[in-house]
Amino acid sequence: MKDHKIDRLLRSAAQTSEDVATTMPFGFDTRVVALWCAAIPKRNGVTSLLRRVAFLSAAVIVISAAAAAMQST
Repeated sequence: MKDHKIDRLLRSAAQTSEDVATTMPFGFDTRVVALWCAAIPKRNGVTSLLRRVAFLSAAVIVISAAAAAMQST
Protein backbone atom coordinates (compact mmCIF):
# COMPACT_ATOMS: atom_id res chain seq x y z
CA MET A 1 0.00 0.00 0.00
CA LYS A 2 2.78 2.42 0.86
CA ASP A 3 4.61 1.61 -2.37
CA HIS A 4 1.54 2.63 -4.35
CA LYS A 5 1.41 6.02 -2.60
CA ILE A 6 5.13 6.62 -3.08
CA ASP A 7 4.94 5.68 -6.77
CA ARG A 8 2.01 8.06 -7.26
CA LEU A 9 3.89 10.88 -5.52
CA LEU A 10 7.02 10.27 -7.56
CA ARG A 11 5.04 10.23 -10.81
CA SER A 12 3.32 13.50 -9.99
CA ALA A 13 6.62 15.08 -8.97
CA ALA A 14 8.25 13.97 -12.21
CA GLN A 15 5.60 15.63 -14.36
CA THR A 16 6.53 19.09 -15.50
CA SER A 17 4.06 21.89 -15.68
CA GLU A 18 4.08 24.54 -18.39
CA ASP A 19 3.14 27.37 -16.03
CA VAL A 20 6.23 26.98 -13.84
CA ALA A 21 8.52 29.98 -14.24
CA THR A 22 12.10 29.10 -15.08
CA THR A 23 13.53 32.58 -14.56
CA MET A 24 13.93 34.66 -11.44
CA PRO A 25 11.45 37.45 -10.83
CA PHE A 26 12.58 40.95 -11.76
CA GLY A 27 14.88 42.41 -9.10
CA PHE A 28 15.18 39.19 -7.11
CA ASP A 29 18.97 39.04 -7.31
CA THR A 30 19.27 42.69 -6.29
CA ARG A 31 17.06 42.10 -3.25
CA VAL A 32 19.07 39.03 -2.24
CA VAL A 33 22.36 40.93 -2.46
CA ALA A 34 20.91 43.90 -0.57
CA LEU A 35 19.63 41.67 2.24
CA TRP A 36 22.96 39.85 2.37
CA CYS A 37 24.88 43.12 2.66
CA ALA A 38 22.50 44.36 5.36
CA ALA A 39 23.06 41.19 7.40
CA ILE A 40 26.84 41.73 7.57
CA PRO A 41 27.63 43.46 10.87
CA LYS A 42 29.24 46.86 10.52
CA ARG A 43 32.74 47.17 11.90
CA ASN A 44 33.48 49.97 14.29
CA GLY A 45 36.82 51.78 14.67
CA VAL A 46 37.99 49.67 17.62
CA THR A 47 37.75 46.43 15.67
CA SER A 48 39.72 47.88 12.77
CA LEU A 49 42.34 49.27 15.15
CA LEU A 50 42.74 45.95 16.98
CA ARG A 51 43.08 44.07 13.69
CA ARG A 52 45.80 46.46 12.49
CA VAL A 53 47.66 46.29 15.82
CA ALA A 54 47.55 42.47 15.78
CA PHE A 55 48.84 42.35 12.20
CA LEU A 56 51.63 44.82 12.94
CA SER A 57 52.60 42.92 16.11
CA ALA A 58 52.77 39.64 14.21
CA ALA A 59 54.94 41.27 11.55
CA VAL A 60 57.33 42.65 14.20
CA ILE A 61 57.57 39.22 15.85
CA VAL A 62 58.36 37.51 12.55
CA ILE A 63 60.99 40.10 11.59
CA SER A 64 62.57 39.96 15.05
CA ALA A 65 62.69 36.16 15.00
CA ALA A 66 64.28 36.20 11.54
CA ALA A 67 66.86 38.76 12.66
CA ALA A 68 67.70 36.72 15.79
CA ALA A 69 68.07 33.56 13.70
CA MET A 70 70.35 35.32 11.22
CA GLN A 71 72.51 36.76 14.01
CA SER A 72 72.93 33.46 15.83
CA THR A 73 74.27 31.63 12.79
